[in-house]
Amino acid sequence: MAAVLDRTALTPRQLLFSTACVIQGSALLSSFVMALTGRESWISALLGFCISLGLVFVYTALVRRYPGKNLFGMLEAVFGRPLGRLICLLYVFFFLTMISVNVNDATNFVVDYIMPHTPPLVIVLTFLFICGWAAKKGIGGLCKTGFVFFVLVTAVTLVNLLLLAKDMDFSNLLPVFQLPVSTYIKGGFVVASVPFGEILVFLMAAPLVKGGGSLRRPLLWGLGIGAFTLLAVIIRNVTVLGNLASIASLPSYEAVRHIRMAEVITRVDVLYALAMLFIQFFKVGLYFYAAALGLAQLFRLDGYTFLLPVMGALAAAYSFIVFGPSMENAYWGSHVVPVFALCFEGLVPLLTLLLSLLRGKKGRERAAAASPGIPDDFSSPKEAAI
Repeated sequence: MAAVLDRTALTPRQLLFSTACVIQGSALLSSFVMALTGRESWISALLGFCISLGLVFVYTALVRRYPGKNLFGMLEAVFGRPLGRLICLLYVFFFLTMISVNVNDATNFVVDYIMPHTPPLVIVLTFLFICGWAAKKGIGGLCKTGFVFFVLVTAVTLVNLLLLAKDMDFSNLLPVFQLPVSTYIKGGFVVASVPFGEILVFLMAAPLVKGGGSLRRPLLWGLGIGAFTLLAVIIRNVTVLGNLASIASLPSYEAVRHIRMAEVITRVDVLYALAMLFIQFFKVGLYFYAAALGLAQLFRLDGYTFLLPVMGALAAAYSFIVFGPSMENAYWGSHVVPVFALCFEGLVPLLTLLLSLLRGKKGRERAAAASPGIPDDFSSPKEAAI
């Protein structure tokens, strides 16, 4: 019997709030879509939400067809061992890339706005160490903090909205539908990939959800809450900043810095900074977990925790070599993400589901039998002891 790689468990409620947190993390960094569609980014947000509903259907359909398997188990069952393992290795690269992107975002934010004289290397290594330590606690330990971070981010967003109400000019949202249709479609796919499609990471822990019920309900509710937060943040940024929202490297932070009430309530941007760093910690921890767990599962190792330092070192080097300043990341999010991320978040899962449907029930049973050991990696501690 294969080793139990993760003995923790995840409740549907924890999955719901963790899904919302992942999306809220990108909502605080809305420049990825505002650089593309400007004041009409709210249209892209709505279109991206509609596209992401299809992604949730694909993810949950795969979970139903392959109970007891996570994403890597599904890929190996459908594509077979040689090709399936190659695709799994590419997913490890994808998770590693997402770690580097989010670490680079957090580092640029700290260096640009909070501690400009601190060497970036110190921030990167400190951040990765904390995230790797959190990933060592398993998916259950990570997602227990999801509700806390969800409350924090939601409270900070609501407070900012209330305090900025007097500075909002809703005429900044007009006129609408002035851009080419292709731009709106591209913006929709950007939103579907960067905030919404990132919930793919939870497929790595699908067998660990308590009760064995459908993931569709918690994923849809989390997606809806996250989408509402993203829409509120975009509207706030546009109504406060106007055209400046499309050229600012961090429009949410620039909007929050406008808060000033009778020279008493100022520097509320500190709350935004804390919320952003906490939520980035949560996202990076999840990707750390997915990358290390997937690599351990791919090579049939006895555990994944000893791989976390290796992943941290690779992510640190990757973040310095590939990714640069904030504006470069905004360009990457607006122009590269639709091709890069959606290949992993949309194209491969959809192709996997279609091949599974074409094979039918008998083909699915044969494919599952051809990749033994994957479900055992996620058996309960009691089963492992037996």
